[in-house]
Amino acid sequence: MLKEFASPLILEFHTSTVFQLYLSGVHALAIVAVIFSSLSLVISMLIISMISLSFLYQKKYQNKVKKMVWLSGKEMALHYQYDEAVSAQLSTLSFSIAWLVILVLRTERDKLVSVLIPFDSLDAESFRLLKVRLTIISYKELVSRAEDE
Repeated sequence: MLKEFASPLILEFHTSTVFQLYLSGVHALAIVAVIFSSLSLVISMLIISMISLSFLYQKKYQNKVKKMVWLSGKEMALHYQYDEAVSAQLSTLSFSIAWLVILVLRTERDKLVSVLIPFDSLDAESFRLLKVRLTIISYKELVSRAEDE
């Protein structure tokens, strides 16, 4: 069983400029591709409308999770935009790279939730601590599996 960390890790998210630029660029390129395609005007306008709606939807729901508290082991509490708090548990599907962490969490209602955390959505120290905790968790799981075999 995983031991508790010394103290809870409190992560307060803010809007990621990098993700905003990425989201805008991808949608803009999709619209340009439709414009230069040989589709009829009606179909092109329909597809551009759908791309625009996708962009607006993504912008509205991008920062659904405003705060996350890593309590102990794999236990977390997610705080959504409207102060709704949900307890969740870290899944083994989560991973991190130098500039991005993707957490896959299983909520108390047995629903999988993905939290995309670009490096600029947290302060540098919080992002580093998050990556350290993920590394510790994955190392402990590897050791635990090796001992079971």
